[in-house]
Amino acid sequence: MQLSPNISLAQLQNSIDDALKMDVRPLLGDLHDRLTGAAPATPLTAQEVKAQELVTPVWVCHAFQRFLEWHGVTVAAAGITQPKDEKGAYEHISEARRAQLLRSVGGNIAYYEGELGKALKEINGTGRGGSKRSRIGLRVIRPR
Repeated sequence: MQLSPNISLAQLQNSIDDALKMDVRPLLGDLHDRLTGAAPATPLTAQEVKAQELVTPVWVCHAFQRFLEWHGVTVAAAGITQPKDEKGAYEHISEARRAQLLRSVGGNIAYYEGELGKALKEINGTGRGGSKRSRIGLRVIRPR
């Protein structure tokens, strides 16, 4: 696979970061630091070496998948658009594409809410903040 020189690392960075946080770290669990950090205190086993060799390809594939899902989509005052032709014209995305993107955002919400819940549980033992106000946000625009 080869990316156009017009695609910068900055355009890929969010996908790379999200893939590490939401895909690779949960997959590795307690082994994350041992397989991806500095030299471990004890030598890696043969199985750990094999797993370590697979971490980067898994990470790259997840990052690329996350990038492809949003590449070419623009959120602007006119709505969510995508290129229509090579002349620079744009068109609104389809309802199916919009639903796909909303599911993607919903997955991110679920991940971050789970992580926040864990952090809050460590703080106050409940996994919730101090107030019981109802949540609003992206959930109200989920597709039917």
